[in-house]
Amino acid sequence: MTAQTRTRRTVFYRAVMIAIRVWSLLLWPARVEGHEHVPDHGGALIVANHGSLLDIPAVAQAAGPRHAAFVARRSLTTSRFMDRLLEGTEAILVEPGTSDRAALRQIVDDLKAGNLVVIFPEGTRCLDGRLQAFKGGAVMSARMAGVPIIPCGVEGAYEAWPRHRRWPRRKRIHVRFSGPVDPAGADLLSYLENTVAELARIERAGGQAPVEEPSGEQPISSSAVDSGSSAVKSDHPEVRELLED
Repeated sequence: MTAQTRTRRTVFYRAVMIAIRVWSLLLWPARVEGHEHVPDHGGALIVANHGSLLDIPAVAQAAGPRHAAFVARRSLTTSRFMDRLLEGTEAILVEPGTSDRAALRQIVDDLKAGNLVVIFPEGTRCLDGRLQAFKGGAVMSARMAGVPIIPCGVEGAYEAWPRHRRWPRRKRIHVRFSGPVDPAGADLLSYLENTVAELARIERAGGQAPVEEPSGEQPISSSAVDSGSSAVKSDHPEVRELLED
């Protein structure tokens, strides 16, 4: 699929968001903080914790009014309903546990085209509500595309519908965003884990560590985001390898 700038939502996406809004009002009233950190145009990668299936509609609604392309496991398409839903919302499908370079390139293409992409770097829903270690694909895709990373924390979704519970229960959900981060920094993965854990008000599986800025880097300014994110280009060797394949 050729990436296109999604400045407007498709009819299908709008219909899905209306359904999400109705169900949210009835069962999972959401409160959003820091929405001003989600850019209204240009490519950006939102990274969030993943404790529940409810994280997806919660973040999609909170990131609005922009179209948000979610990175999802390809195995979800075994369900006809999920297959149609993921296709209609233009999700990016990945093979978990593998080096899926085709999916990585699609994420990068979407970001370079100026789209908003959402990824859960833990790779799957957690079992106990604690934040699991992040995988490096999110940082690599942001580096390759030269776009900022927007940390996001979802609180309450795990309590409403953990993976071991058959049906969800009513619970208020909080979605919090923090300022854009330059993906070129060192020690960035640990910084993102700490920041997302703090935003979600949860502990990391390995214990909660103090949140510190990535070595030698600071969150980037809004002007850098608006200027096309040229400040976040990287000469990382793994990035060069993938680009040269």
